[in-house]
Amino acid sequence: MVQHNRILFAAKLDREPAGISLTELAEINAYNASVCWQWRKQALGLKAFYKELLRVGTIGDSGSRIIR
Repeated sequence: MVQHNRILFAAKLDREPAGISLTELAEINAYNASVCWQWRKQALGLKAFYKELLRVGTIGDSGSRIIR
């Protein structure tokens, strides 16, 4: 709380601006979000594929586990 009050009454900021525009930041966030969705889709697809392999008996029971 003390740090917060000190910043409120300071004459200048304690750090310089980041030097990145909000547009560039939004583009980076959008790209990262799309990559996350791609990884999620791939992970869910691999999980379903592995479960199907276990169901049809393609993978033996020696140490196999279903990922939940």
